[in-house]
Order: sequence, then structure tokens, then C-alpha cells
Amino acid sequence: MAAESTARIIFYGGAKGGGKSFWLLLESAKWFDIPGRTATIFRRTYTELTGDGGLWNESFTIYPLLGGTPVESKHRWTFDAGGGVQMRHLQHTKDAKAYNGKNIGDVGFDELPFFEEEMFWTILSCQRSTAGGDPPKIRATMNPDPDSWVLQFVSWYLDESGFADESKSGVVRWFGRRSGILEWYDSEDAARAAGLESPMSFTFIAAKLWDNPALLKARPEYLANLRALPPIEQARYLGGNWKVRPTRGDYFQQQWFPCIPRSEIARVLAKLPKLTSVIRTWRAWDLAGTPVRGDQVVGAPQETHAEMRDDANWTRGWKFGLLPDGRVVLLDLASARDAPGAIEHLVRKTAEADGPACTVVVWQDPAQAGVHQVTTYKRLLRGFKYVTCLPLDPLIAAKLASEQAYQGRLLIPEGAHWLEEAFRELEGFPLAPHDDVVSALALGVAYWLEQPSPQHGKAHRPAEPEVEQEDEVQAPVRRGRNDVRATSRFKEHF
Repeated sequence: MAAESTARIIFYGGAKGGGKSFWLLLESAKWFDIPGRTATIFRRTYTELTGDGGLWNESFTIYPLLGGTPVESKHRWTFDAGGGVQMRHLQHTKDAKAYNGKNIGDVGFDELPFFEEEMFWTILSCQRSTAGGDPPKIRATMNPDPDSWVLQFVSWYLDESGFADESKSGVVRWFGRRSGILEWYDSEDAARAAGLESPMSFTFIAAKLWDNPALLKARPEYLANLRALPPIEQARYLGGNWKVRPTRGDYFQQQWFPCIPRSEIARVLAKLPKLTSVIRTWRAWDLAGTPVRGDQVVGAPQETHAEMRDDANWTRGWKFGLLPDGRVVLLDLASARDAPGAIEHLVRKTAEADGPACTVVVWQDPAQAGVHQVTTYKRLLRGFKYVTCLPLDPLIAAKLASEQAYQGRLLIPEGAHWLEEAFRELEGFPLAPHDDVVSALALGVAYWLEQPSPQHGKAHRPAEPEVEQEDEVQAPVRRGRNDVRATSRFKEHF
């Protein structure tokens, strides 16, 4: 349907697994035998083009069959007839404006919601080609995003609940802009009759995993991966829902966390491990430094500050324990709201209580503040293992932890004094006033998933420059392939 559409602008996708990347690559080389016919495929960042599963690597499964020759240094394919396909990134608005005055043939946007709207219109204004074949088109792939500007284009193609209306999929509509507002019409004649001189044709074609039997046959586990996602992610990435938004309980529910009973008999009957059987521990901190009335750190010098607030963010520190079966138990939650000096005192005293075998993991603030923080805590925690991680987007980080919780891979001890407080915030995310518990949990999960797993042995990572040991270096937590079962399911979130 997408290959045969006559629309100038084609939006394709709406769920994971629908063959979006394959379609975009194949359609971009559709006129490979026409002299001078070119196509440009854009991704938001360079690393998204070249990483595992990126378009550049995927293109090697198609373009050699068309007689294409790769130019690795320029991420370009050339064909015998003289045409070609190039791949570029548009990380900033200025990158799109650099194409002003240039002639662009066919255009592809991979994951259009990641791009700013201005980028789309800027590239559209540069599109023109005198080569043969059909007039140049704009093709774009996408997954649902209720906060994206793309929703205004696809909303007509959705039902009231946000799922694709299959009876409208592929229907061509016409639009134009008047006084800065997009106007939509059912035909070109209707658009011109309304006074639009140059209306453009558009269609949205909804595709889901079920439309890609080749993938289901080659990777039958992919469906299980999507069904393992928390409910809101399932609605988006399996069902293709554009309007679903997170509410309380969508990311975390206490019932998702298996509880290790106090009773030894109950624990054995439930086939759950002992709390004392952990084989590695770490504590992940989400740090804050705003003093507050009450909640101060015990044993730290007490200070009076004019900026004391009743609603200040918390400093939270989750302690994690890796169990022999590869799951993780949440052993403790340290909490306080106080001035930076008192928080440093808390982190140090907690590290001493946890012992030198327990790695301390901290989100690193960006820019110069982060450099100072790393230096301060490196000195503060001398003698302990210390790792920092550059911050992720809060929702992305929460998704990471949510998936592991939904699969029952995060356990909790029965009767812990911090359970009620922790789950009040976890189940309230993202509508709760604070997200410090979630942030610290996400950091600890990220660190866990980057470590060697008992089932898989040594972590398999791409070759990287050698660094010092953990306790002597600022080592960002990297997204690797250490636990294949865990990381493959949320890899595409990043």
C-alpha cells in the first residue's frame, strides 16, 4: 500500500515491528536505475544511523542486490545508473537550514516524532528534482507519541481512543496553509475550490507487527518482548495507540514486585531466594541539596538556611542485591532532605555501613556542576567503588525500570519500613509531586543491566579505550548487551 501510494507525503508505521525501516530503505532506492535520481534519509543523531540496527547497517541487506556501491566515509550508496542514497543526521535546527538553496530529491525521515517540526518544513521547502521517475516524495516512519507535532497530521486517521482506524489507512487527503493554519480537504479539487493554489497530498498508512509475517517467523520472540512491556508501552508499541498517556499505576504497581516473606517456610514454598544469598550489591543515589524543615541527616552539622522549603526534593539511595538466579532484590532505601554538606555526610556514612564491596552509583549533573560533583564524591568515597552515570530523560529512565518490575525481576522484602513511602511515589509516577524514588530506582536498574549476568558470564561489549578501575574513575553506565533478555526489550526506547 505504501509503495503504491500516489501521495507526495507518506507517513508510515504507528507501532513497532511493522517493517518501517525496510520500507524506508527500499522506497528510497526505488528509482535506482534512473540517472541522477537521489534520495536522502535523515535520522536525528549520527549514532542512530550507524549503531546496531541502524539504517546504515540495515542498508547492506538491500542495496548490494541493486548493484549499489557503499561509500563508508560519507554514508552514501551509489548505483550504476548514476543515482544514489545518502544518510544524514539533523541534530539541530541549523543542520536543516544548511540545506536551504540545495536541491534535494526523495526524502526519508526515520522516526519523525524525534525531529522538530521546523526541520520537517525546512527540508520540504528544499525538495525539488529534475530527474526522471515519479515526482519526489517525503516518506517518514514513526512510533506513536501523543506529545509530538506529528499527531496533528495523523489524528484524522485515528479512532476516538487513539488507535488507527483501518478503514482510513492509506486514504489520500490534501492540505495547505492559510494564515499559518493547516487546512485539510478530501480532494485536490476541493482544496483548490477553497482557494489553495498549491495543495499537497498526504496519507498515513498504519502498520503493526502483524503486518510483518517475515519478522514474526524470523524472530518469534519479538511478540513476547512487546507483550512483556508495561501496559502503557504495550498500547503504544504493540497496539499503535497515539493518545494513551501515563496515569498513576501505569509505570509501577506494588503487585509487580515479588515479595520475599519473613517466614522461612513461606519463602521456601514460594520458591524465593534468601535475602542473604545476594552475590553483589550496589547503592544508587539520586542526589538533591535543598534543605528542608525536618528530615535532616542524623549526625550531620545542622545549618539554618533562608531557602529552607517544605516541598524540597529528596535525596534517595536504593540498595540493590543481585540474586543467584539473575533477579534483583531491593534491600534498603535511604532518604533525607538537607544541605549539600549533610548529604555528603549521609552518602559517606551509608557507604561505610554498606561496606567496601557495595558499589556507589550516582547520577552526574551536566556541565561544570557535574565535574565538581564527580571530584567531590570521588574524594569523599576514596576506598569505595564509585561510578557515575550521565542523566537520562526521566520518562526513558522510568520505562527502563518499569519493564523490569513488570516482568517480576525486582523483588522486595516483606515488612520493610520504607515500602509504604516508596510505593506511594512509585505508583503515583509520573503525577506524583516528586520522582526521586523513581530516579534512584532507574539508575540502579541501569547499572544492573550493564553488569555481567550469572547466566551469560562476562559482558559482551564493543571494544572501548581502557580506563582505570571503578573506584578511581568517573565511568558512565553504558547501554550494552550484557543481559540479552533484559536489554533487547527496551533497546529501542533509546
